[in-house]
This record gives sequence, structure tokens and C-alpha cells, in this order.
Amino acid sequence: MTARPLVLVIAGMLALASHAAPPPAPPENLPAAMSRQVEDVVALKQKTTDAAAALRKWYETSLDTLKKNALAKGDLDAVLAVDGERQRMERDLTEQEKAGLPPASLQVRNQFDQARATQAAQEKSATLVLLRGYVAALDGLEKRLTQKGDIDAALATRKEKAAAAQQLSNATPLPGDLLAAEGPKPAAPPATPATGPRPPVATPPATPPLLASRTTPAPGGLFKGPAPAFKVAAELKAKGTIKEPLPDAIAFDAPKGDGRHGAKGVLIKNDQETGKFGSTWTFSYARSQSAGIMQIVHPHGRGQVIISVKTKDVSLATPTSWSQVSWNGTGDPKKLKMTREAAQIFPLKDDQQYNVVSALSPTGNYTLTIDKKVVATGRAGTASPIQLGEGFTGPDLPTKTSPGNAILIAGPRDGGVNDCRDITFQAFAPEPH
Repeated sequence: MTARPLVLVIAGMLALASHAAPPPAPPENLPAAMSRQVEDVVALKQKTTDAAAALRKWYETSLDTLKKNALAKGDLDAVLAVDGERQRMERDLTEQEKAGLPPASLQVRNQFDQARATQAAQEKSATLVLLRGYVAALDGLEKRLTQKGDIDAALATRKEKAAAAQQLSNATPLPGDLLAAEGPKPAAPPATPATGPRPPVATPPATPPLLASRTTPAPGGLFKGPAPAFKVAAELKAKGTIKEPLPDAIAFDAPKGDGRHGAKGVLIKNDQETGKFGSTWTFSYARSQSAGIMQIVHPHGRGQVIISVKTKDVSLATPTSWSQVSWNGTGDPKKLKMTREAAQIFPLKDDQQYNVVSALSPTGNYTLTIDKKVVATGRAGTASPIQLGEGFTGPDLPTKTSPGNAILIAGPRDGGVNDCRDITFQAFAPEPH
């Protein structure tokens, strides 16, 4: 049985906080205010404990998969490295220890460390939110008690408010109360990727579970920030290979077209709810000569959206079958328009490196940015799962996409190049201004 991806499991669980009932009535007295604060702190602690447990479970599942792969290859060093990781997952590794990890183990460990740092930052930010709310509640209570003439209770409330304010001032708030969700940048894994066919074993989730979602906190609730971006692959090259892929990414060959061949793609299986938070692909891109297209597939709702970046323009489509788009990049002109800045980028020049950011918001608003210029905007509308069809081949590649799936394809070529490098994916995209 395939392990269920956990990209946003904790986010989904905690998203209930953002849809909670209206804030409770102000406390009637100081004991009630103090009791409510204790309950909120305990609830926060439980949420962070649950999130940490889910992250450990994710890492244990990833280690199980790495060990099975190592056993299948007869790689004793990799087996021992995985066993060693189980004994030290609760502490930070030294640089020497990291240097001794095999490439696949290092990549997963870096993801684990990044998610741990993110969770710690979120817990700190959530604690600040609770303290600010508590100080504000006590300030209001002090005024109400004074108005009632209960001066002794008002003085006791002021004393408690001063203590809470001091606790708040001793903490170090994050800039603007926003969480720096990306955390520390993971170290790049060694250049030599693991090789050989993957045995048919259960795969770990594409990225660690987080406390994060894209929503803002409810009063007294847990702060939530965007899920961090994670590395999908170092390179995706038509007529080439996929370098340093995510451990459970599915590499595949795509159909021939227009007398050209060699199209390569990568599919990642995100959580089924990923489309609710939007998504962002980021990578560098270069093409030349006969290379005519590169396709970006975003999860949206229960299906996918295909963005076709061609030499001269861009299109957006929400097909039920990939063949409806194919290498012509057929799209709906009503769903996407090129901007004035697009004329500074298109037609794409041969052998020039372009920095691409493709973002689809939770409501379906699309933005394509190339070299920091917004070149296309649009709106996706309702999306459906996509039938991949004949010509798509690869181990474990589904014949039809599932909710949350995201894909990047370097289209076919004869001569020249069609390359994507430094590819990252983020299960988050903001709504455009």
C-alpha cells in the first residue's frame, strides 16, 4: 500500500481553527481570563506536539522506503546510514555527519530539518499571538471592572496584565508578525544521483508535514504561514535524464510530436487538498533550435491546469485529456492574456537562461513571471483530472492524474536544448493584488 502523502495533513487539521466560531465573550473576571489563557496554551501545546509527531512519522516512513531501496540494491552503506538516522533524528547533525550521508538520505534529512525549523518558528509565533490576545483581554477587563467600581479586582487585573506584557516584551517577535516559512535553506545534495531502477515499494510523502496553511489565525488560534518550497529536481532535460529527483518523484517519458522526440517529465504526488492552497513552480529554463514547448501542470480543485510555454507565447487549458492540448499547446484564449511586458521576453531567445515563476492561486488566478516580469495572467476556472494517454511511460506513472498531482514537462526536440534546472515546488500561492 502506498503511504498517504502528508504535504498539508497538519495544515488541513489546523485549518479548522480559521473557520472556528466567533471569538468567545470577554471574560467576566480575572480567574476566568487566566483559565481561558491556560486552556489556549494547553491547546497550542497539543497542536505543536501533534505536528511534531506527524513529522517524525513522515521521516520514519521516508527512512523505511530508503532502507527498502538500499536493501533491493544490496547497498550496505546506505542501509547502515538509514539505521543510524533512526537513532539521531531528535537532534541536529554535524556537518561531518551530513557529509557522510548517501545523497538520497541527505535530501530527505534536509527536508526534515527544514520542516522542524519551520515548526519551531510557527510555535514561537503562535505563542506571541496568544500573549498579545491575553494582554488585550486583560486591558479590556481592567476597564470594565473599573467602570463597575470594583477597584481591587481592577488592580489585580492590571498586575496580571503587566506580568503578561513583560513576558511578551521578553519574547522576540518575528518581523511584522509574519512567519518566515521557508526556514533554513537545505544544503545541496551531492551531484551524483542514485541510479538504477526503483523497486515497487511504498513511497514516502513528497514533503514533510507542517503546522502551516495559507490562512490567517482565528483569535487565540494557531498562527499559520505558507508551506515552504521544496526541491523537486536539479535538472529536467529533454533527451536527457532527471538529476537529483525527489525520492518519490515519478520520472517519465512523454509522447513524440512533430517529428521530434525525447520529451521528459516529472510528476509529484502531493496531498489531495493541495489545490486549496494554490501552488508555485520555480525553475530556470533554456531552449533553442527545434525545442518548441515546455508544460507546467498545477493542481487545482479536484484536477489540474496545464500551462504551455511556447517560443512565442503562453496558453492555459483545463482539459480532461492531455491530447486536447498536446504539443500544440492548445488553450482557451479567454482564460489567459499576455501582458505588455511579455514583448520584452517573447519570442524566447536560443540558449538564454530564463528564471520562471508559475503561480496558481487557490481561487484559480494565474500569474506567469519570467525574469521578474509578469508576462501572462489569467483565470483557470473548474479543472478536471487529466487522462495522460498513449506515449506517457514510466515506472508507477498513473494513466490519469489525481487531485494534488503536479507535473513539469520538457517537450520534445530534435536539435538544440529544452532544459529546466533548479526546480522547486511550493504548495502555496498568494492571490494576486
